[in-house]
Amino acid sequence: MKNKVKIASLLLAFAGLSGCEINDPINDWADLGQQTAYVYWELKDAVSAGSELDFRVYYYADGSTIESAQVWYGVNSSISRALTCPFITYTYTETEDNEVLASHLVKDFDPATVDWDDDKSSYILDSTFPVSASWASVTWANVGGSDFTETLFQTYFPAEVEANFRTALTEQIATDYHGNMKKIVVEGLMKMTEEEFEALFTTSTDDEGATVYNITDENKASLDAIVNALSTPELIFDGKEYGVNYNCAYTLSAYFQVKDSNGISSATDIKNITVN
Repeated sequence: MKNKVKIASLLLAFAGLSGCEINDPINDWADLGQQTAYVYWELKDAVSAGSELDFRVYYYADGSTIESAQVWYGVNSSISRALTCPFITYTYTETEDNEVLASHLVKDFDPATVDWDDDKSSYILDSTFPVSASWASVTWANVGGSDFTETLFQTYFPAEVEANFRTALTEQIATDYHGNMKKIVVEGLMKMTEEEFEALFTTSTDDEGATVYNITDENKASLDAIVNALSTPELIFDGKEYGVNYNCAYTLSAYFQVKDSNGISSATDIKNITVN
């Protein structure tokens, strides 16, 4: 190892670097009085699942030896779900973010095999780390009739989400009960004729002269029962496609860590990497 290299020369060497996005080498450096390693890396912010991600890391320890060098990352998921009732053009959406895998060691490197670069006053490691095919993004959207299965629907839209959709749809129908119900049970799914439907209502006029549709509790209960008896797939199918939109994308929270001969660990800032 090159000893007694001045920290000032190291900082000046790094200041001239350009290219990929990197952590700030000056702001990230520890107080000059501390004997701690300095480490940062360059890498892209997106990667394909099942591939290796290239990176370059720079590190240096003043007064100690680097004894371990490692890549660590955790995995987070971002899920969006949407269900659309085409008859009244209503879409219900939900989103959620989860930690799928806690930060863990992904790859070890042997510092003894890393070369010193006089121009950069640093050790420089060019390498890769693996990204599992398990972290490929998943999309299931606007599914044709032949591609739709109850199994997939229940997998991507669990019972709680489906129940939330049904509740939200009921609330949306209530904003124009006569008009929305007619679009669903008469024009859309043809569960009754227009004459049968209109016979359930009486009309009156409000103070502004607009028509008001009135319905008894008994007649409303019979109409509600028709919609409640419909399955969710029936309520989201327009005759060609099911109004589903599910997307799950994964992000890696990665960092490079070194440990010196004094047992002190130093790491880069966390890099968030989108997996495609």
